Amino acid sequence: MPGETKGAGYTTDWPRRLFVEQLEVHLPFLQAAEGRADAEVTTLVDLLRDLGVSDGARVLDFAYSTGRHAIRLTQLGFRLAGIDLAPFYIEHARQAGREKGVDVDWVEGAGLDVHWLVDGPFDADSKNIWIMATVDEDLTSSTTAKGQLG
Repeated sequence: MPGETKGAGYTTDWPRRLFVEQLEVHLPFLQAAEGRADAEVTTLVDLLRDLGVSDGARVLDFAYSTGRHAIRLTQLGFRLAGIDLAPFYIEHARQAGREKGVDVDWVEGAGLDVHWLVDGPFDADSKNIWIMATVDEDLTSSTTAKGQLG
């Protein structure tokens, strides 16, 4: 159950506590990350292509925060949907998207609820691709995200 306390101050709903209730903890990190977003997206696009995900594919961005990846991927021709828990980030991403003239399906919600909140299917999800690249340098032997969602 969300917010259920376990032990000395541990809660099962830690993402909401960190990213919504204690926004000031995470926000400076995200603001600093904006400067490297172009390089991150270049790497992400390379990973998507290595996995056989073509330009124009539908990509899900879990926990998109400021939208720095989703906006840039949309500008490159991918079709994006994003799900995030924090209303502050959702409004920030929507405003940034409007300013850049991109159409992203920004959705508020927890990642575990993605199947009920965001219309699929998706060709890939950005967070799984980052995780796979970090864990397994040989992407050809990894399990790909392609076709796993939807």
